[in-house]
Order: sequence, then C-alpha cells, then structure tokens
Amino acid sequence: TLTFAGSSDYEFSFLPTATDTVGAAASTSDDDAMVVDHLSLLLDFYARESLTPELLAQVNRHQRRLLTERFDALDLDPHAVRRDLDVGIDATTGFVSLIAPEAMRISTQLRARGVGCDARGDRLRFGPAPYHCDTQLCDAMEQLGELVRAA
Repeated sequence: TLTFAGSSDYEFSFLPTATDTVGAAASTSDDDAMVVDHLSLLLDFYARESLTPELLAQVNRHQRRLLTERFDALDLDPHAVRRDLDVGIDATTGFVSLIAPEAMRISTQLRARGVGCDARGDRLRFGPAPYHCDTQLCDAMEQLGELVRAA
C-alpha cells in the first residue's frame, strides 16, 4: 500500500518487466519487439490501476514539491548543492534537478545507497515515479544531506 499525492492509501499490483514476456532461453531477441511488449504491459497496468494522465500529473507534482521542500529544509552549503531558485517547481517537468559541481560523484554514492537518481554534467536529478511513496522520497533527501555534509 502506498500513500501519495497527499491522499489516501492505494494498492498497486506488480508490473511485469519486459523480460518476463520473453523466454529466458531465447538465443536472440528483437529489442523493438521487447519495447513494444513492455509498452503494452505498461499501458495495461495503467488502465488496470486507473492511472490516468491527470492522476499521474497530480502525483508527480506532489512528489516534486515534496522533494523540493525536503531539499530546502536540509539547508545545505549552496556551493556543494543548490536548487535553481529562478525556476519554479511548477515550471519543471518530471524531475527535480539540483546544481552540484560533484553531481556525478554524489549520484554514484546515492545509487550505492539505493537512491534512484542520475547526473548530467553538474545536474543531480531525481525523477520520482508513482510507485515511490513519500517516505522513500524523504529518505532520498536525507541520504543526500548525509553525503553532502560528510564530504
């Protein structure tokens, strides 16, 4: 059971991965067919779980706001990692992107701790998904705070 978008509990069933649909013994695979199979499974999952574009946008907006609020509350050294305050949270799409000269190192260390993120140049990016609960997102920011303070 997950709680998201500031609302009630919601249960997701498991989404099969593309490899679940392809025989493990196959000696060759058609990557395009795997993508189509996976996309079909994903769309079926969204329909089964009533994950409309409107609901998914609401969830993502809530998650980006939560990540941003938690990051701001960390009050980290802006020379180490900071948010671009000229870009409002509602002006972003999908990701929370932070500016960090050591983004690649921080991303690698966060992933080693089980935090999903990536880095592009000096941008440390967090891309929440509907299956992430608020607790996981808060923990990701706490892990970030610990790493930056320890450096």
